[in-house]
Amino acid sequence: MVDADAVIGIVADRAGELQSLLADLVSIPSENIPPGGQEGRAQAHVAGYLKAAGLEVATYEPTTVPGLREHPLFWPHRDYRGRPNVTAVLRGAGGGRSLLFTGHIDTVPRGTIEWPHNPFTPRIQNGRMYGLGTGDMKAGVAIAMFVARVLKEAGVRLRGDLIVESVVDEEFGGVNGTLAGRLHGPKADGAILVEPTGLQVYPGARGCTPTRIYGPQAIAGSSAGRGGSAYRMEVSGEPLNPPIAQLQHLLARVGEFNALRQRSAPRHPLWAAYPNPVPPVLVTKAVAGFWGWTEPVTIPMDFRLELYWELLPGESEEKAKGELMTWLHEAVAAAPHLFSAPPRVEFPIRYMPATAIASGEPIVQAMAAAAEATTGAR
Repeated sequence: MVDADAVIGIVADRAGELQSLLADLVSIPSENIPPGGQEGRAQAHVAGYLKAAGLEVATYEPTTVPGLREHPLFWPHRDYRGRPNVTAVLRGAGGGRSLLFTGHIDTVPRGTIEWPHNPFTPRIQNGRMYGLGTGDMKAGVAIAMFVARVLKEAGVRLRGDLIVESVVDEEFGGVNGTLAGRLHGPKADGAILVEPTGLQVYPGARGCTPTRIYGPQAIAGSSAGRGGSAYRMEVSGEPLNPPIAQLQHLLARVGEFNALRQRSAPRHPLWAAYPNPVPPVLVTKAVAGFWGWTEPVTIPMDFRLELYWELLPGESEEKAKGELMTWLHEAVAAAPHLFSAPPRVEFPIRYMPATAIASGEPIVQAMAAAAEATTGAR
């Protein structure tokens, strides 16, 4: 029988293999660009690696799973053609509890910003690997794959099954990949999400409901609300730049929404020691008009404002969104000279509730003990 120290030694001897596996995953683009995504090639690599390791491997597109479309948590605005989930099982000897390692293979898009190097050419600098998706979360997926392979090849026979799952469409709140995984199975007695945490154990996760606010056509009957030449508006005596004024007004009052969240959000012991036990409301985008040499110099027609705010366990969707709408209504009502109609509000992804389990749960205690043995911190 192979003991734990022997397994640790095997892992240390094969660390270069893990690094190569991560580099391979990073080098394969798997950007999530709703409603579609590019995870197919990366998932094929995951499946091939796990099959070569001798695990039982299943690949399936989420929407082929019976009951997914009918499930109340299904998010309908996604296309999963060519975007399979991968599930692999290392069978146990029997009599033990099963454990699931689950992670997502998709990354955010590379964006329009110019990268200092190719985001799909992994680079190692000062002991760190850089590339799109390295931390979030191909490293975690690679570790789960590598652990399963080492256990199999070392002849370790666990009592319970070890399940490794790589899902698609986590970014942008798709979540259908994970939902399909739970419906497809196999079911597990416990699960570890391999997101990066610096080896800290997180028995809870804050939720979120990103919000987009779109400005109305400024002031009814005003050419400023339709956009156009700044000179024409100046000589006509019409109000200048109402969309910018609207955006400035709302930006100046975001602090009031943040204060409301600080007062109303329930405190939770998992975040009690944080500098911000209630996470602040963040402005992630504020846009009016178009930019660049291809665009004329004109007054914008409207504005777009994006807020990112997180939720704590115990908050309902109705309560959270109600607070947002109350704040927005009061902000608009305070400037009737700017708003002829209320802005339009859109929630681009599903409502993501916060979740938590008790710190005394056996799986949390086992993970905390493992982290303490590894890092010396609990």
